Amino acid sequence: MPYLKLLAICWTLPNTALGCCFGILGLCLGGQSQFKRGVLEYHGGLVAWILNWLPNQPIALTLGHTILGRDAHGLDRARDHEHVHVRQYERWGIFFIPAYLVFSVLVTLRGKNPYYDNPFEVDAYTQFPSTRPLTGIPQRSTLSPLPKESVAKPKNDQTQQNFH
Repeated sequence: MPYLKLLAICWTLPNTALGCCFGILGLCLGGQSQFKRGVLEYHGGLVAWILNWLPNQPIALTLGHTILGRDAHGLDRARDHEHVHVRQYERWGIFFIPAYLVFSVLVTLRGKNPYYDNPFEVDAYTQFPSTRPLTGIPQRSTLSPLPKESVAKPKNDQTQQNFH
């Protein structure tokens, strides 16, 4: 069993190294780190700035055996979800990031949300539904899509008239 864990660590090492590079830069610019449940976690400083810069503005992001978070509270909230991604990295290794991006493109081409409908995210949110963000991008997944009538629409034409 320890050999399998060592193999999983080696299989994810390029992604973990990338996460550590971001984490170490974050430490140099005011961030903090911790080791929890067998994973390096970095938060604050440059790490928070990078996460805020990304399109989804995630609370946390996993790279191999490294989790980058905005702050300690966000890491606590997202930890279970992110550990699903750690296990996915252990299965997919160096192919995880390309596979994640390909799935995002494919679901986008099908008219779905590139984040919530990505099979990797569907898996993580299925295992830990309580980690789903309370605000931000509409909460959709292939398991429970929002009906079209749930999208907010103006109550009258006044909003549209202001732009004519």
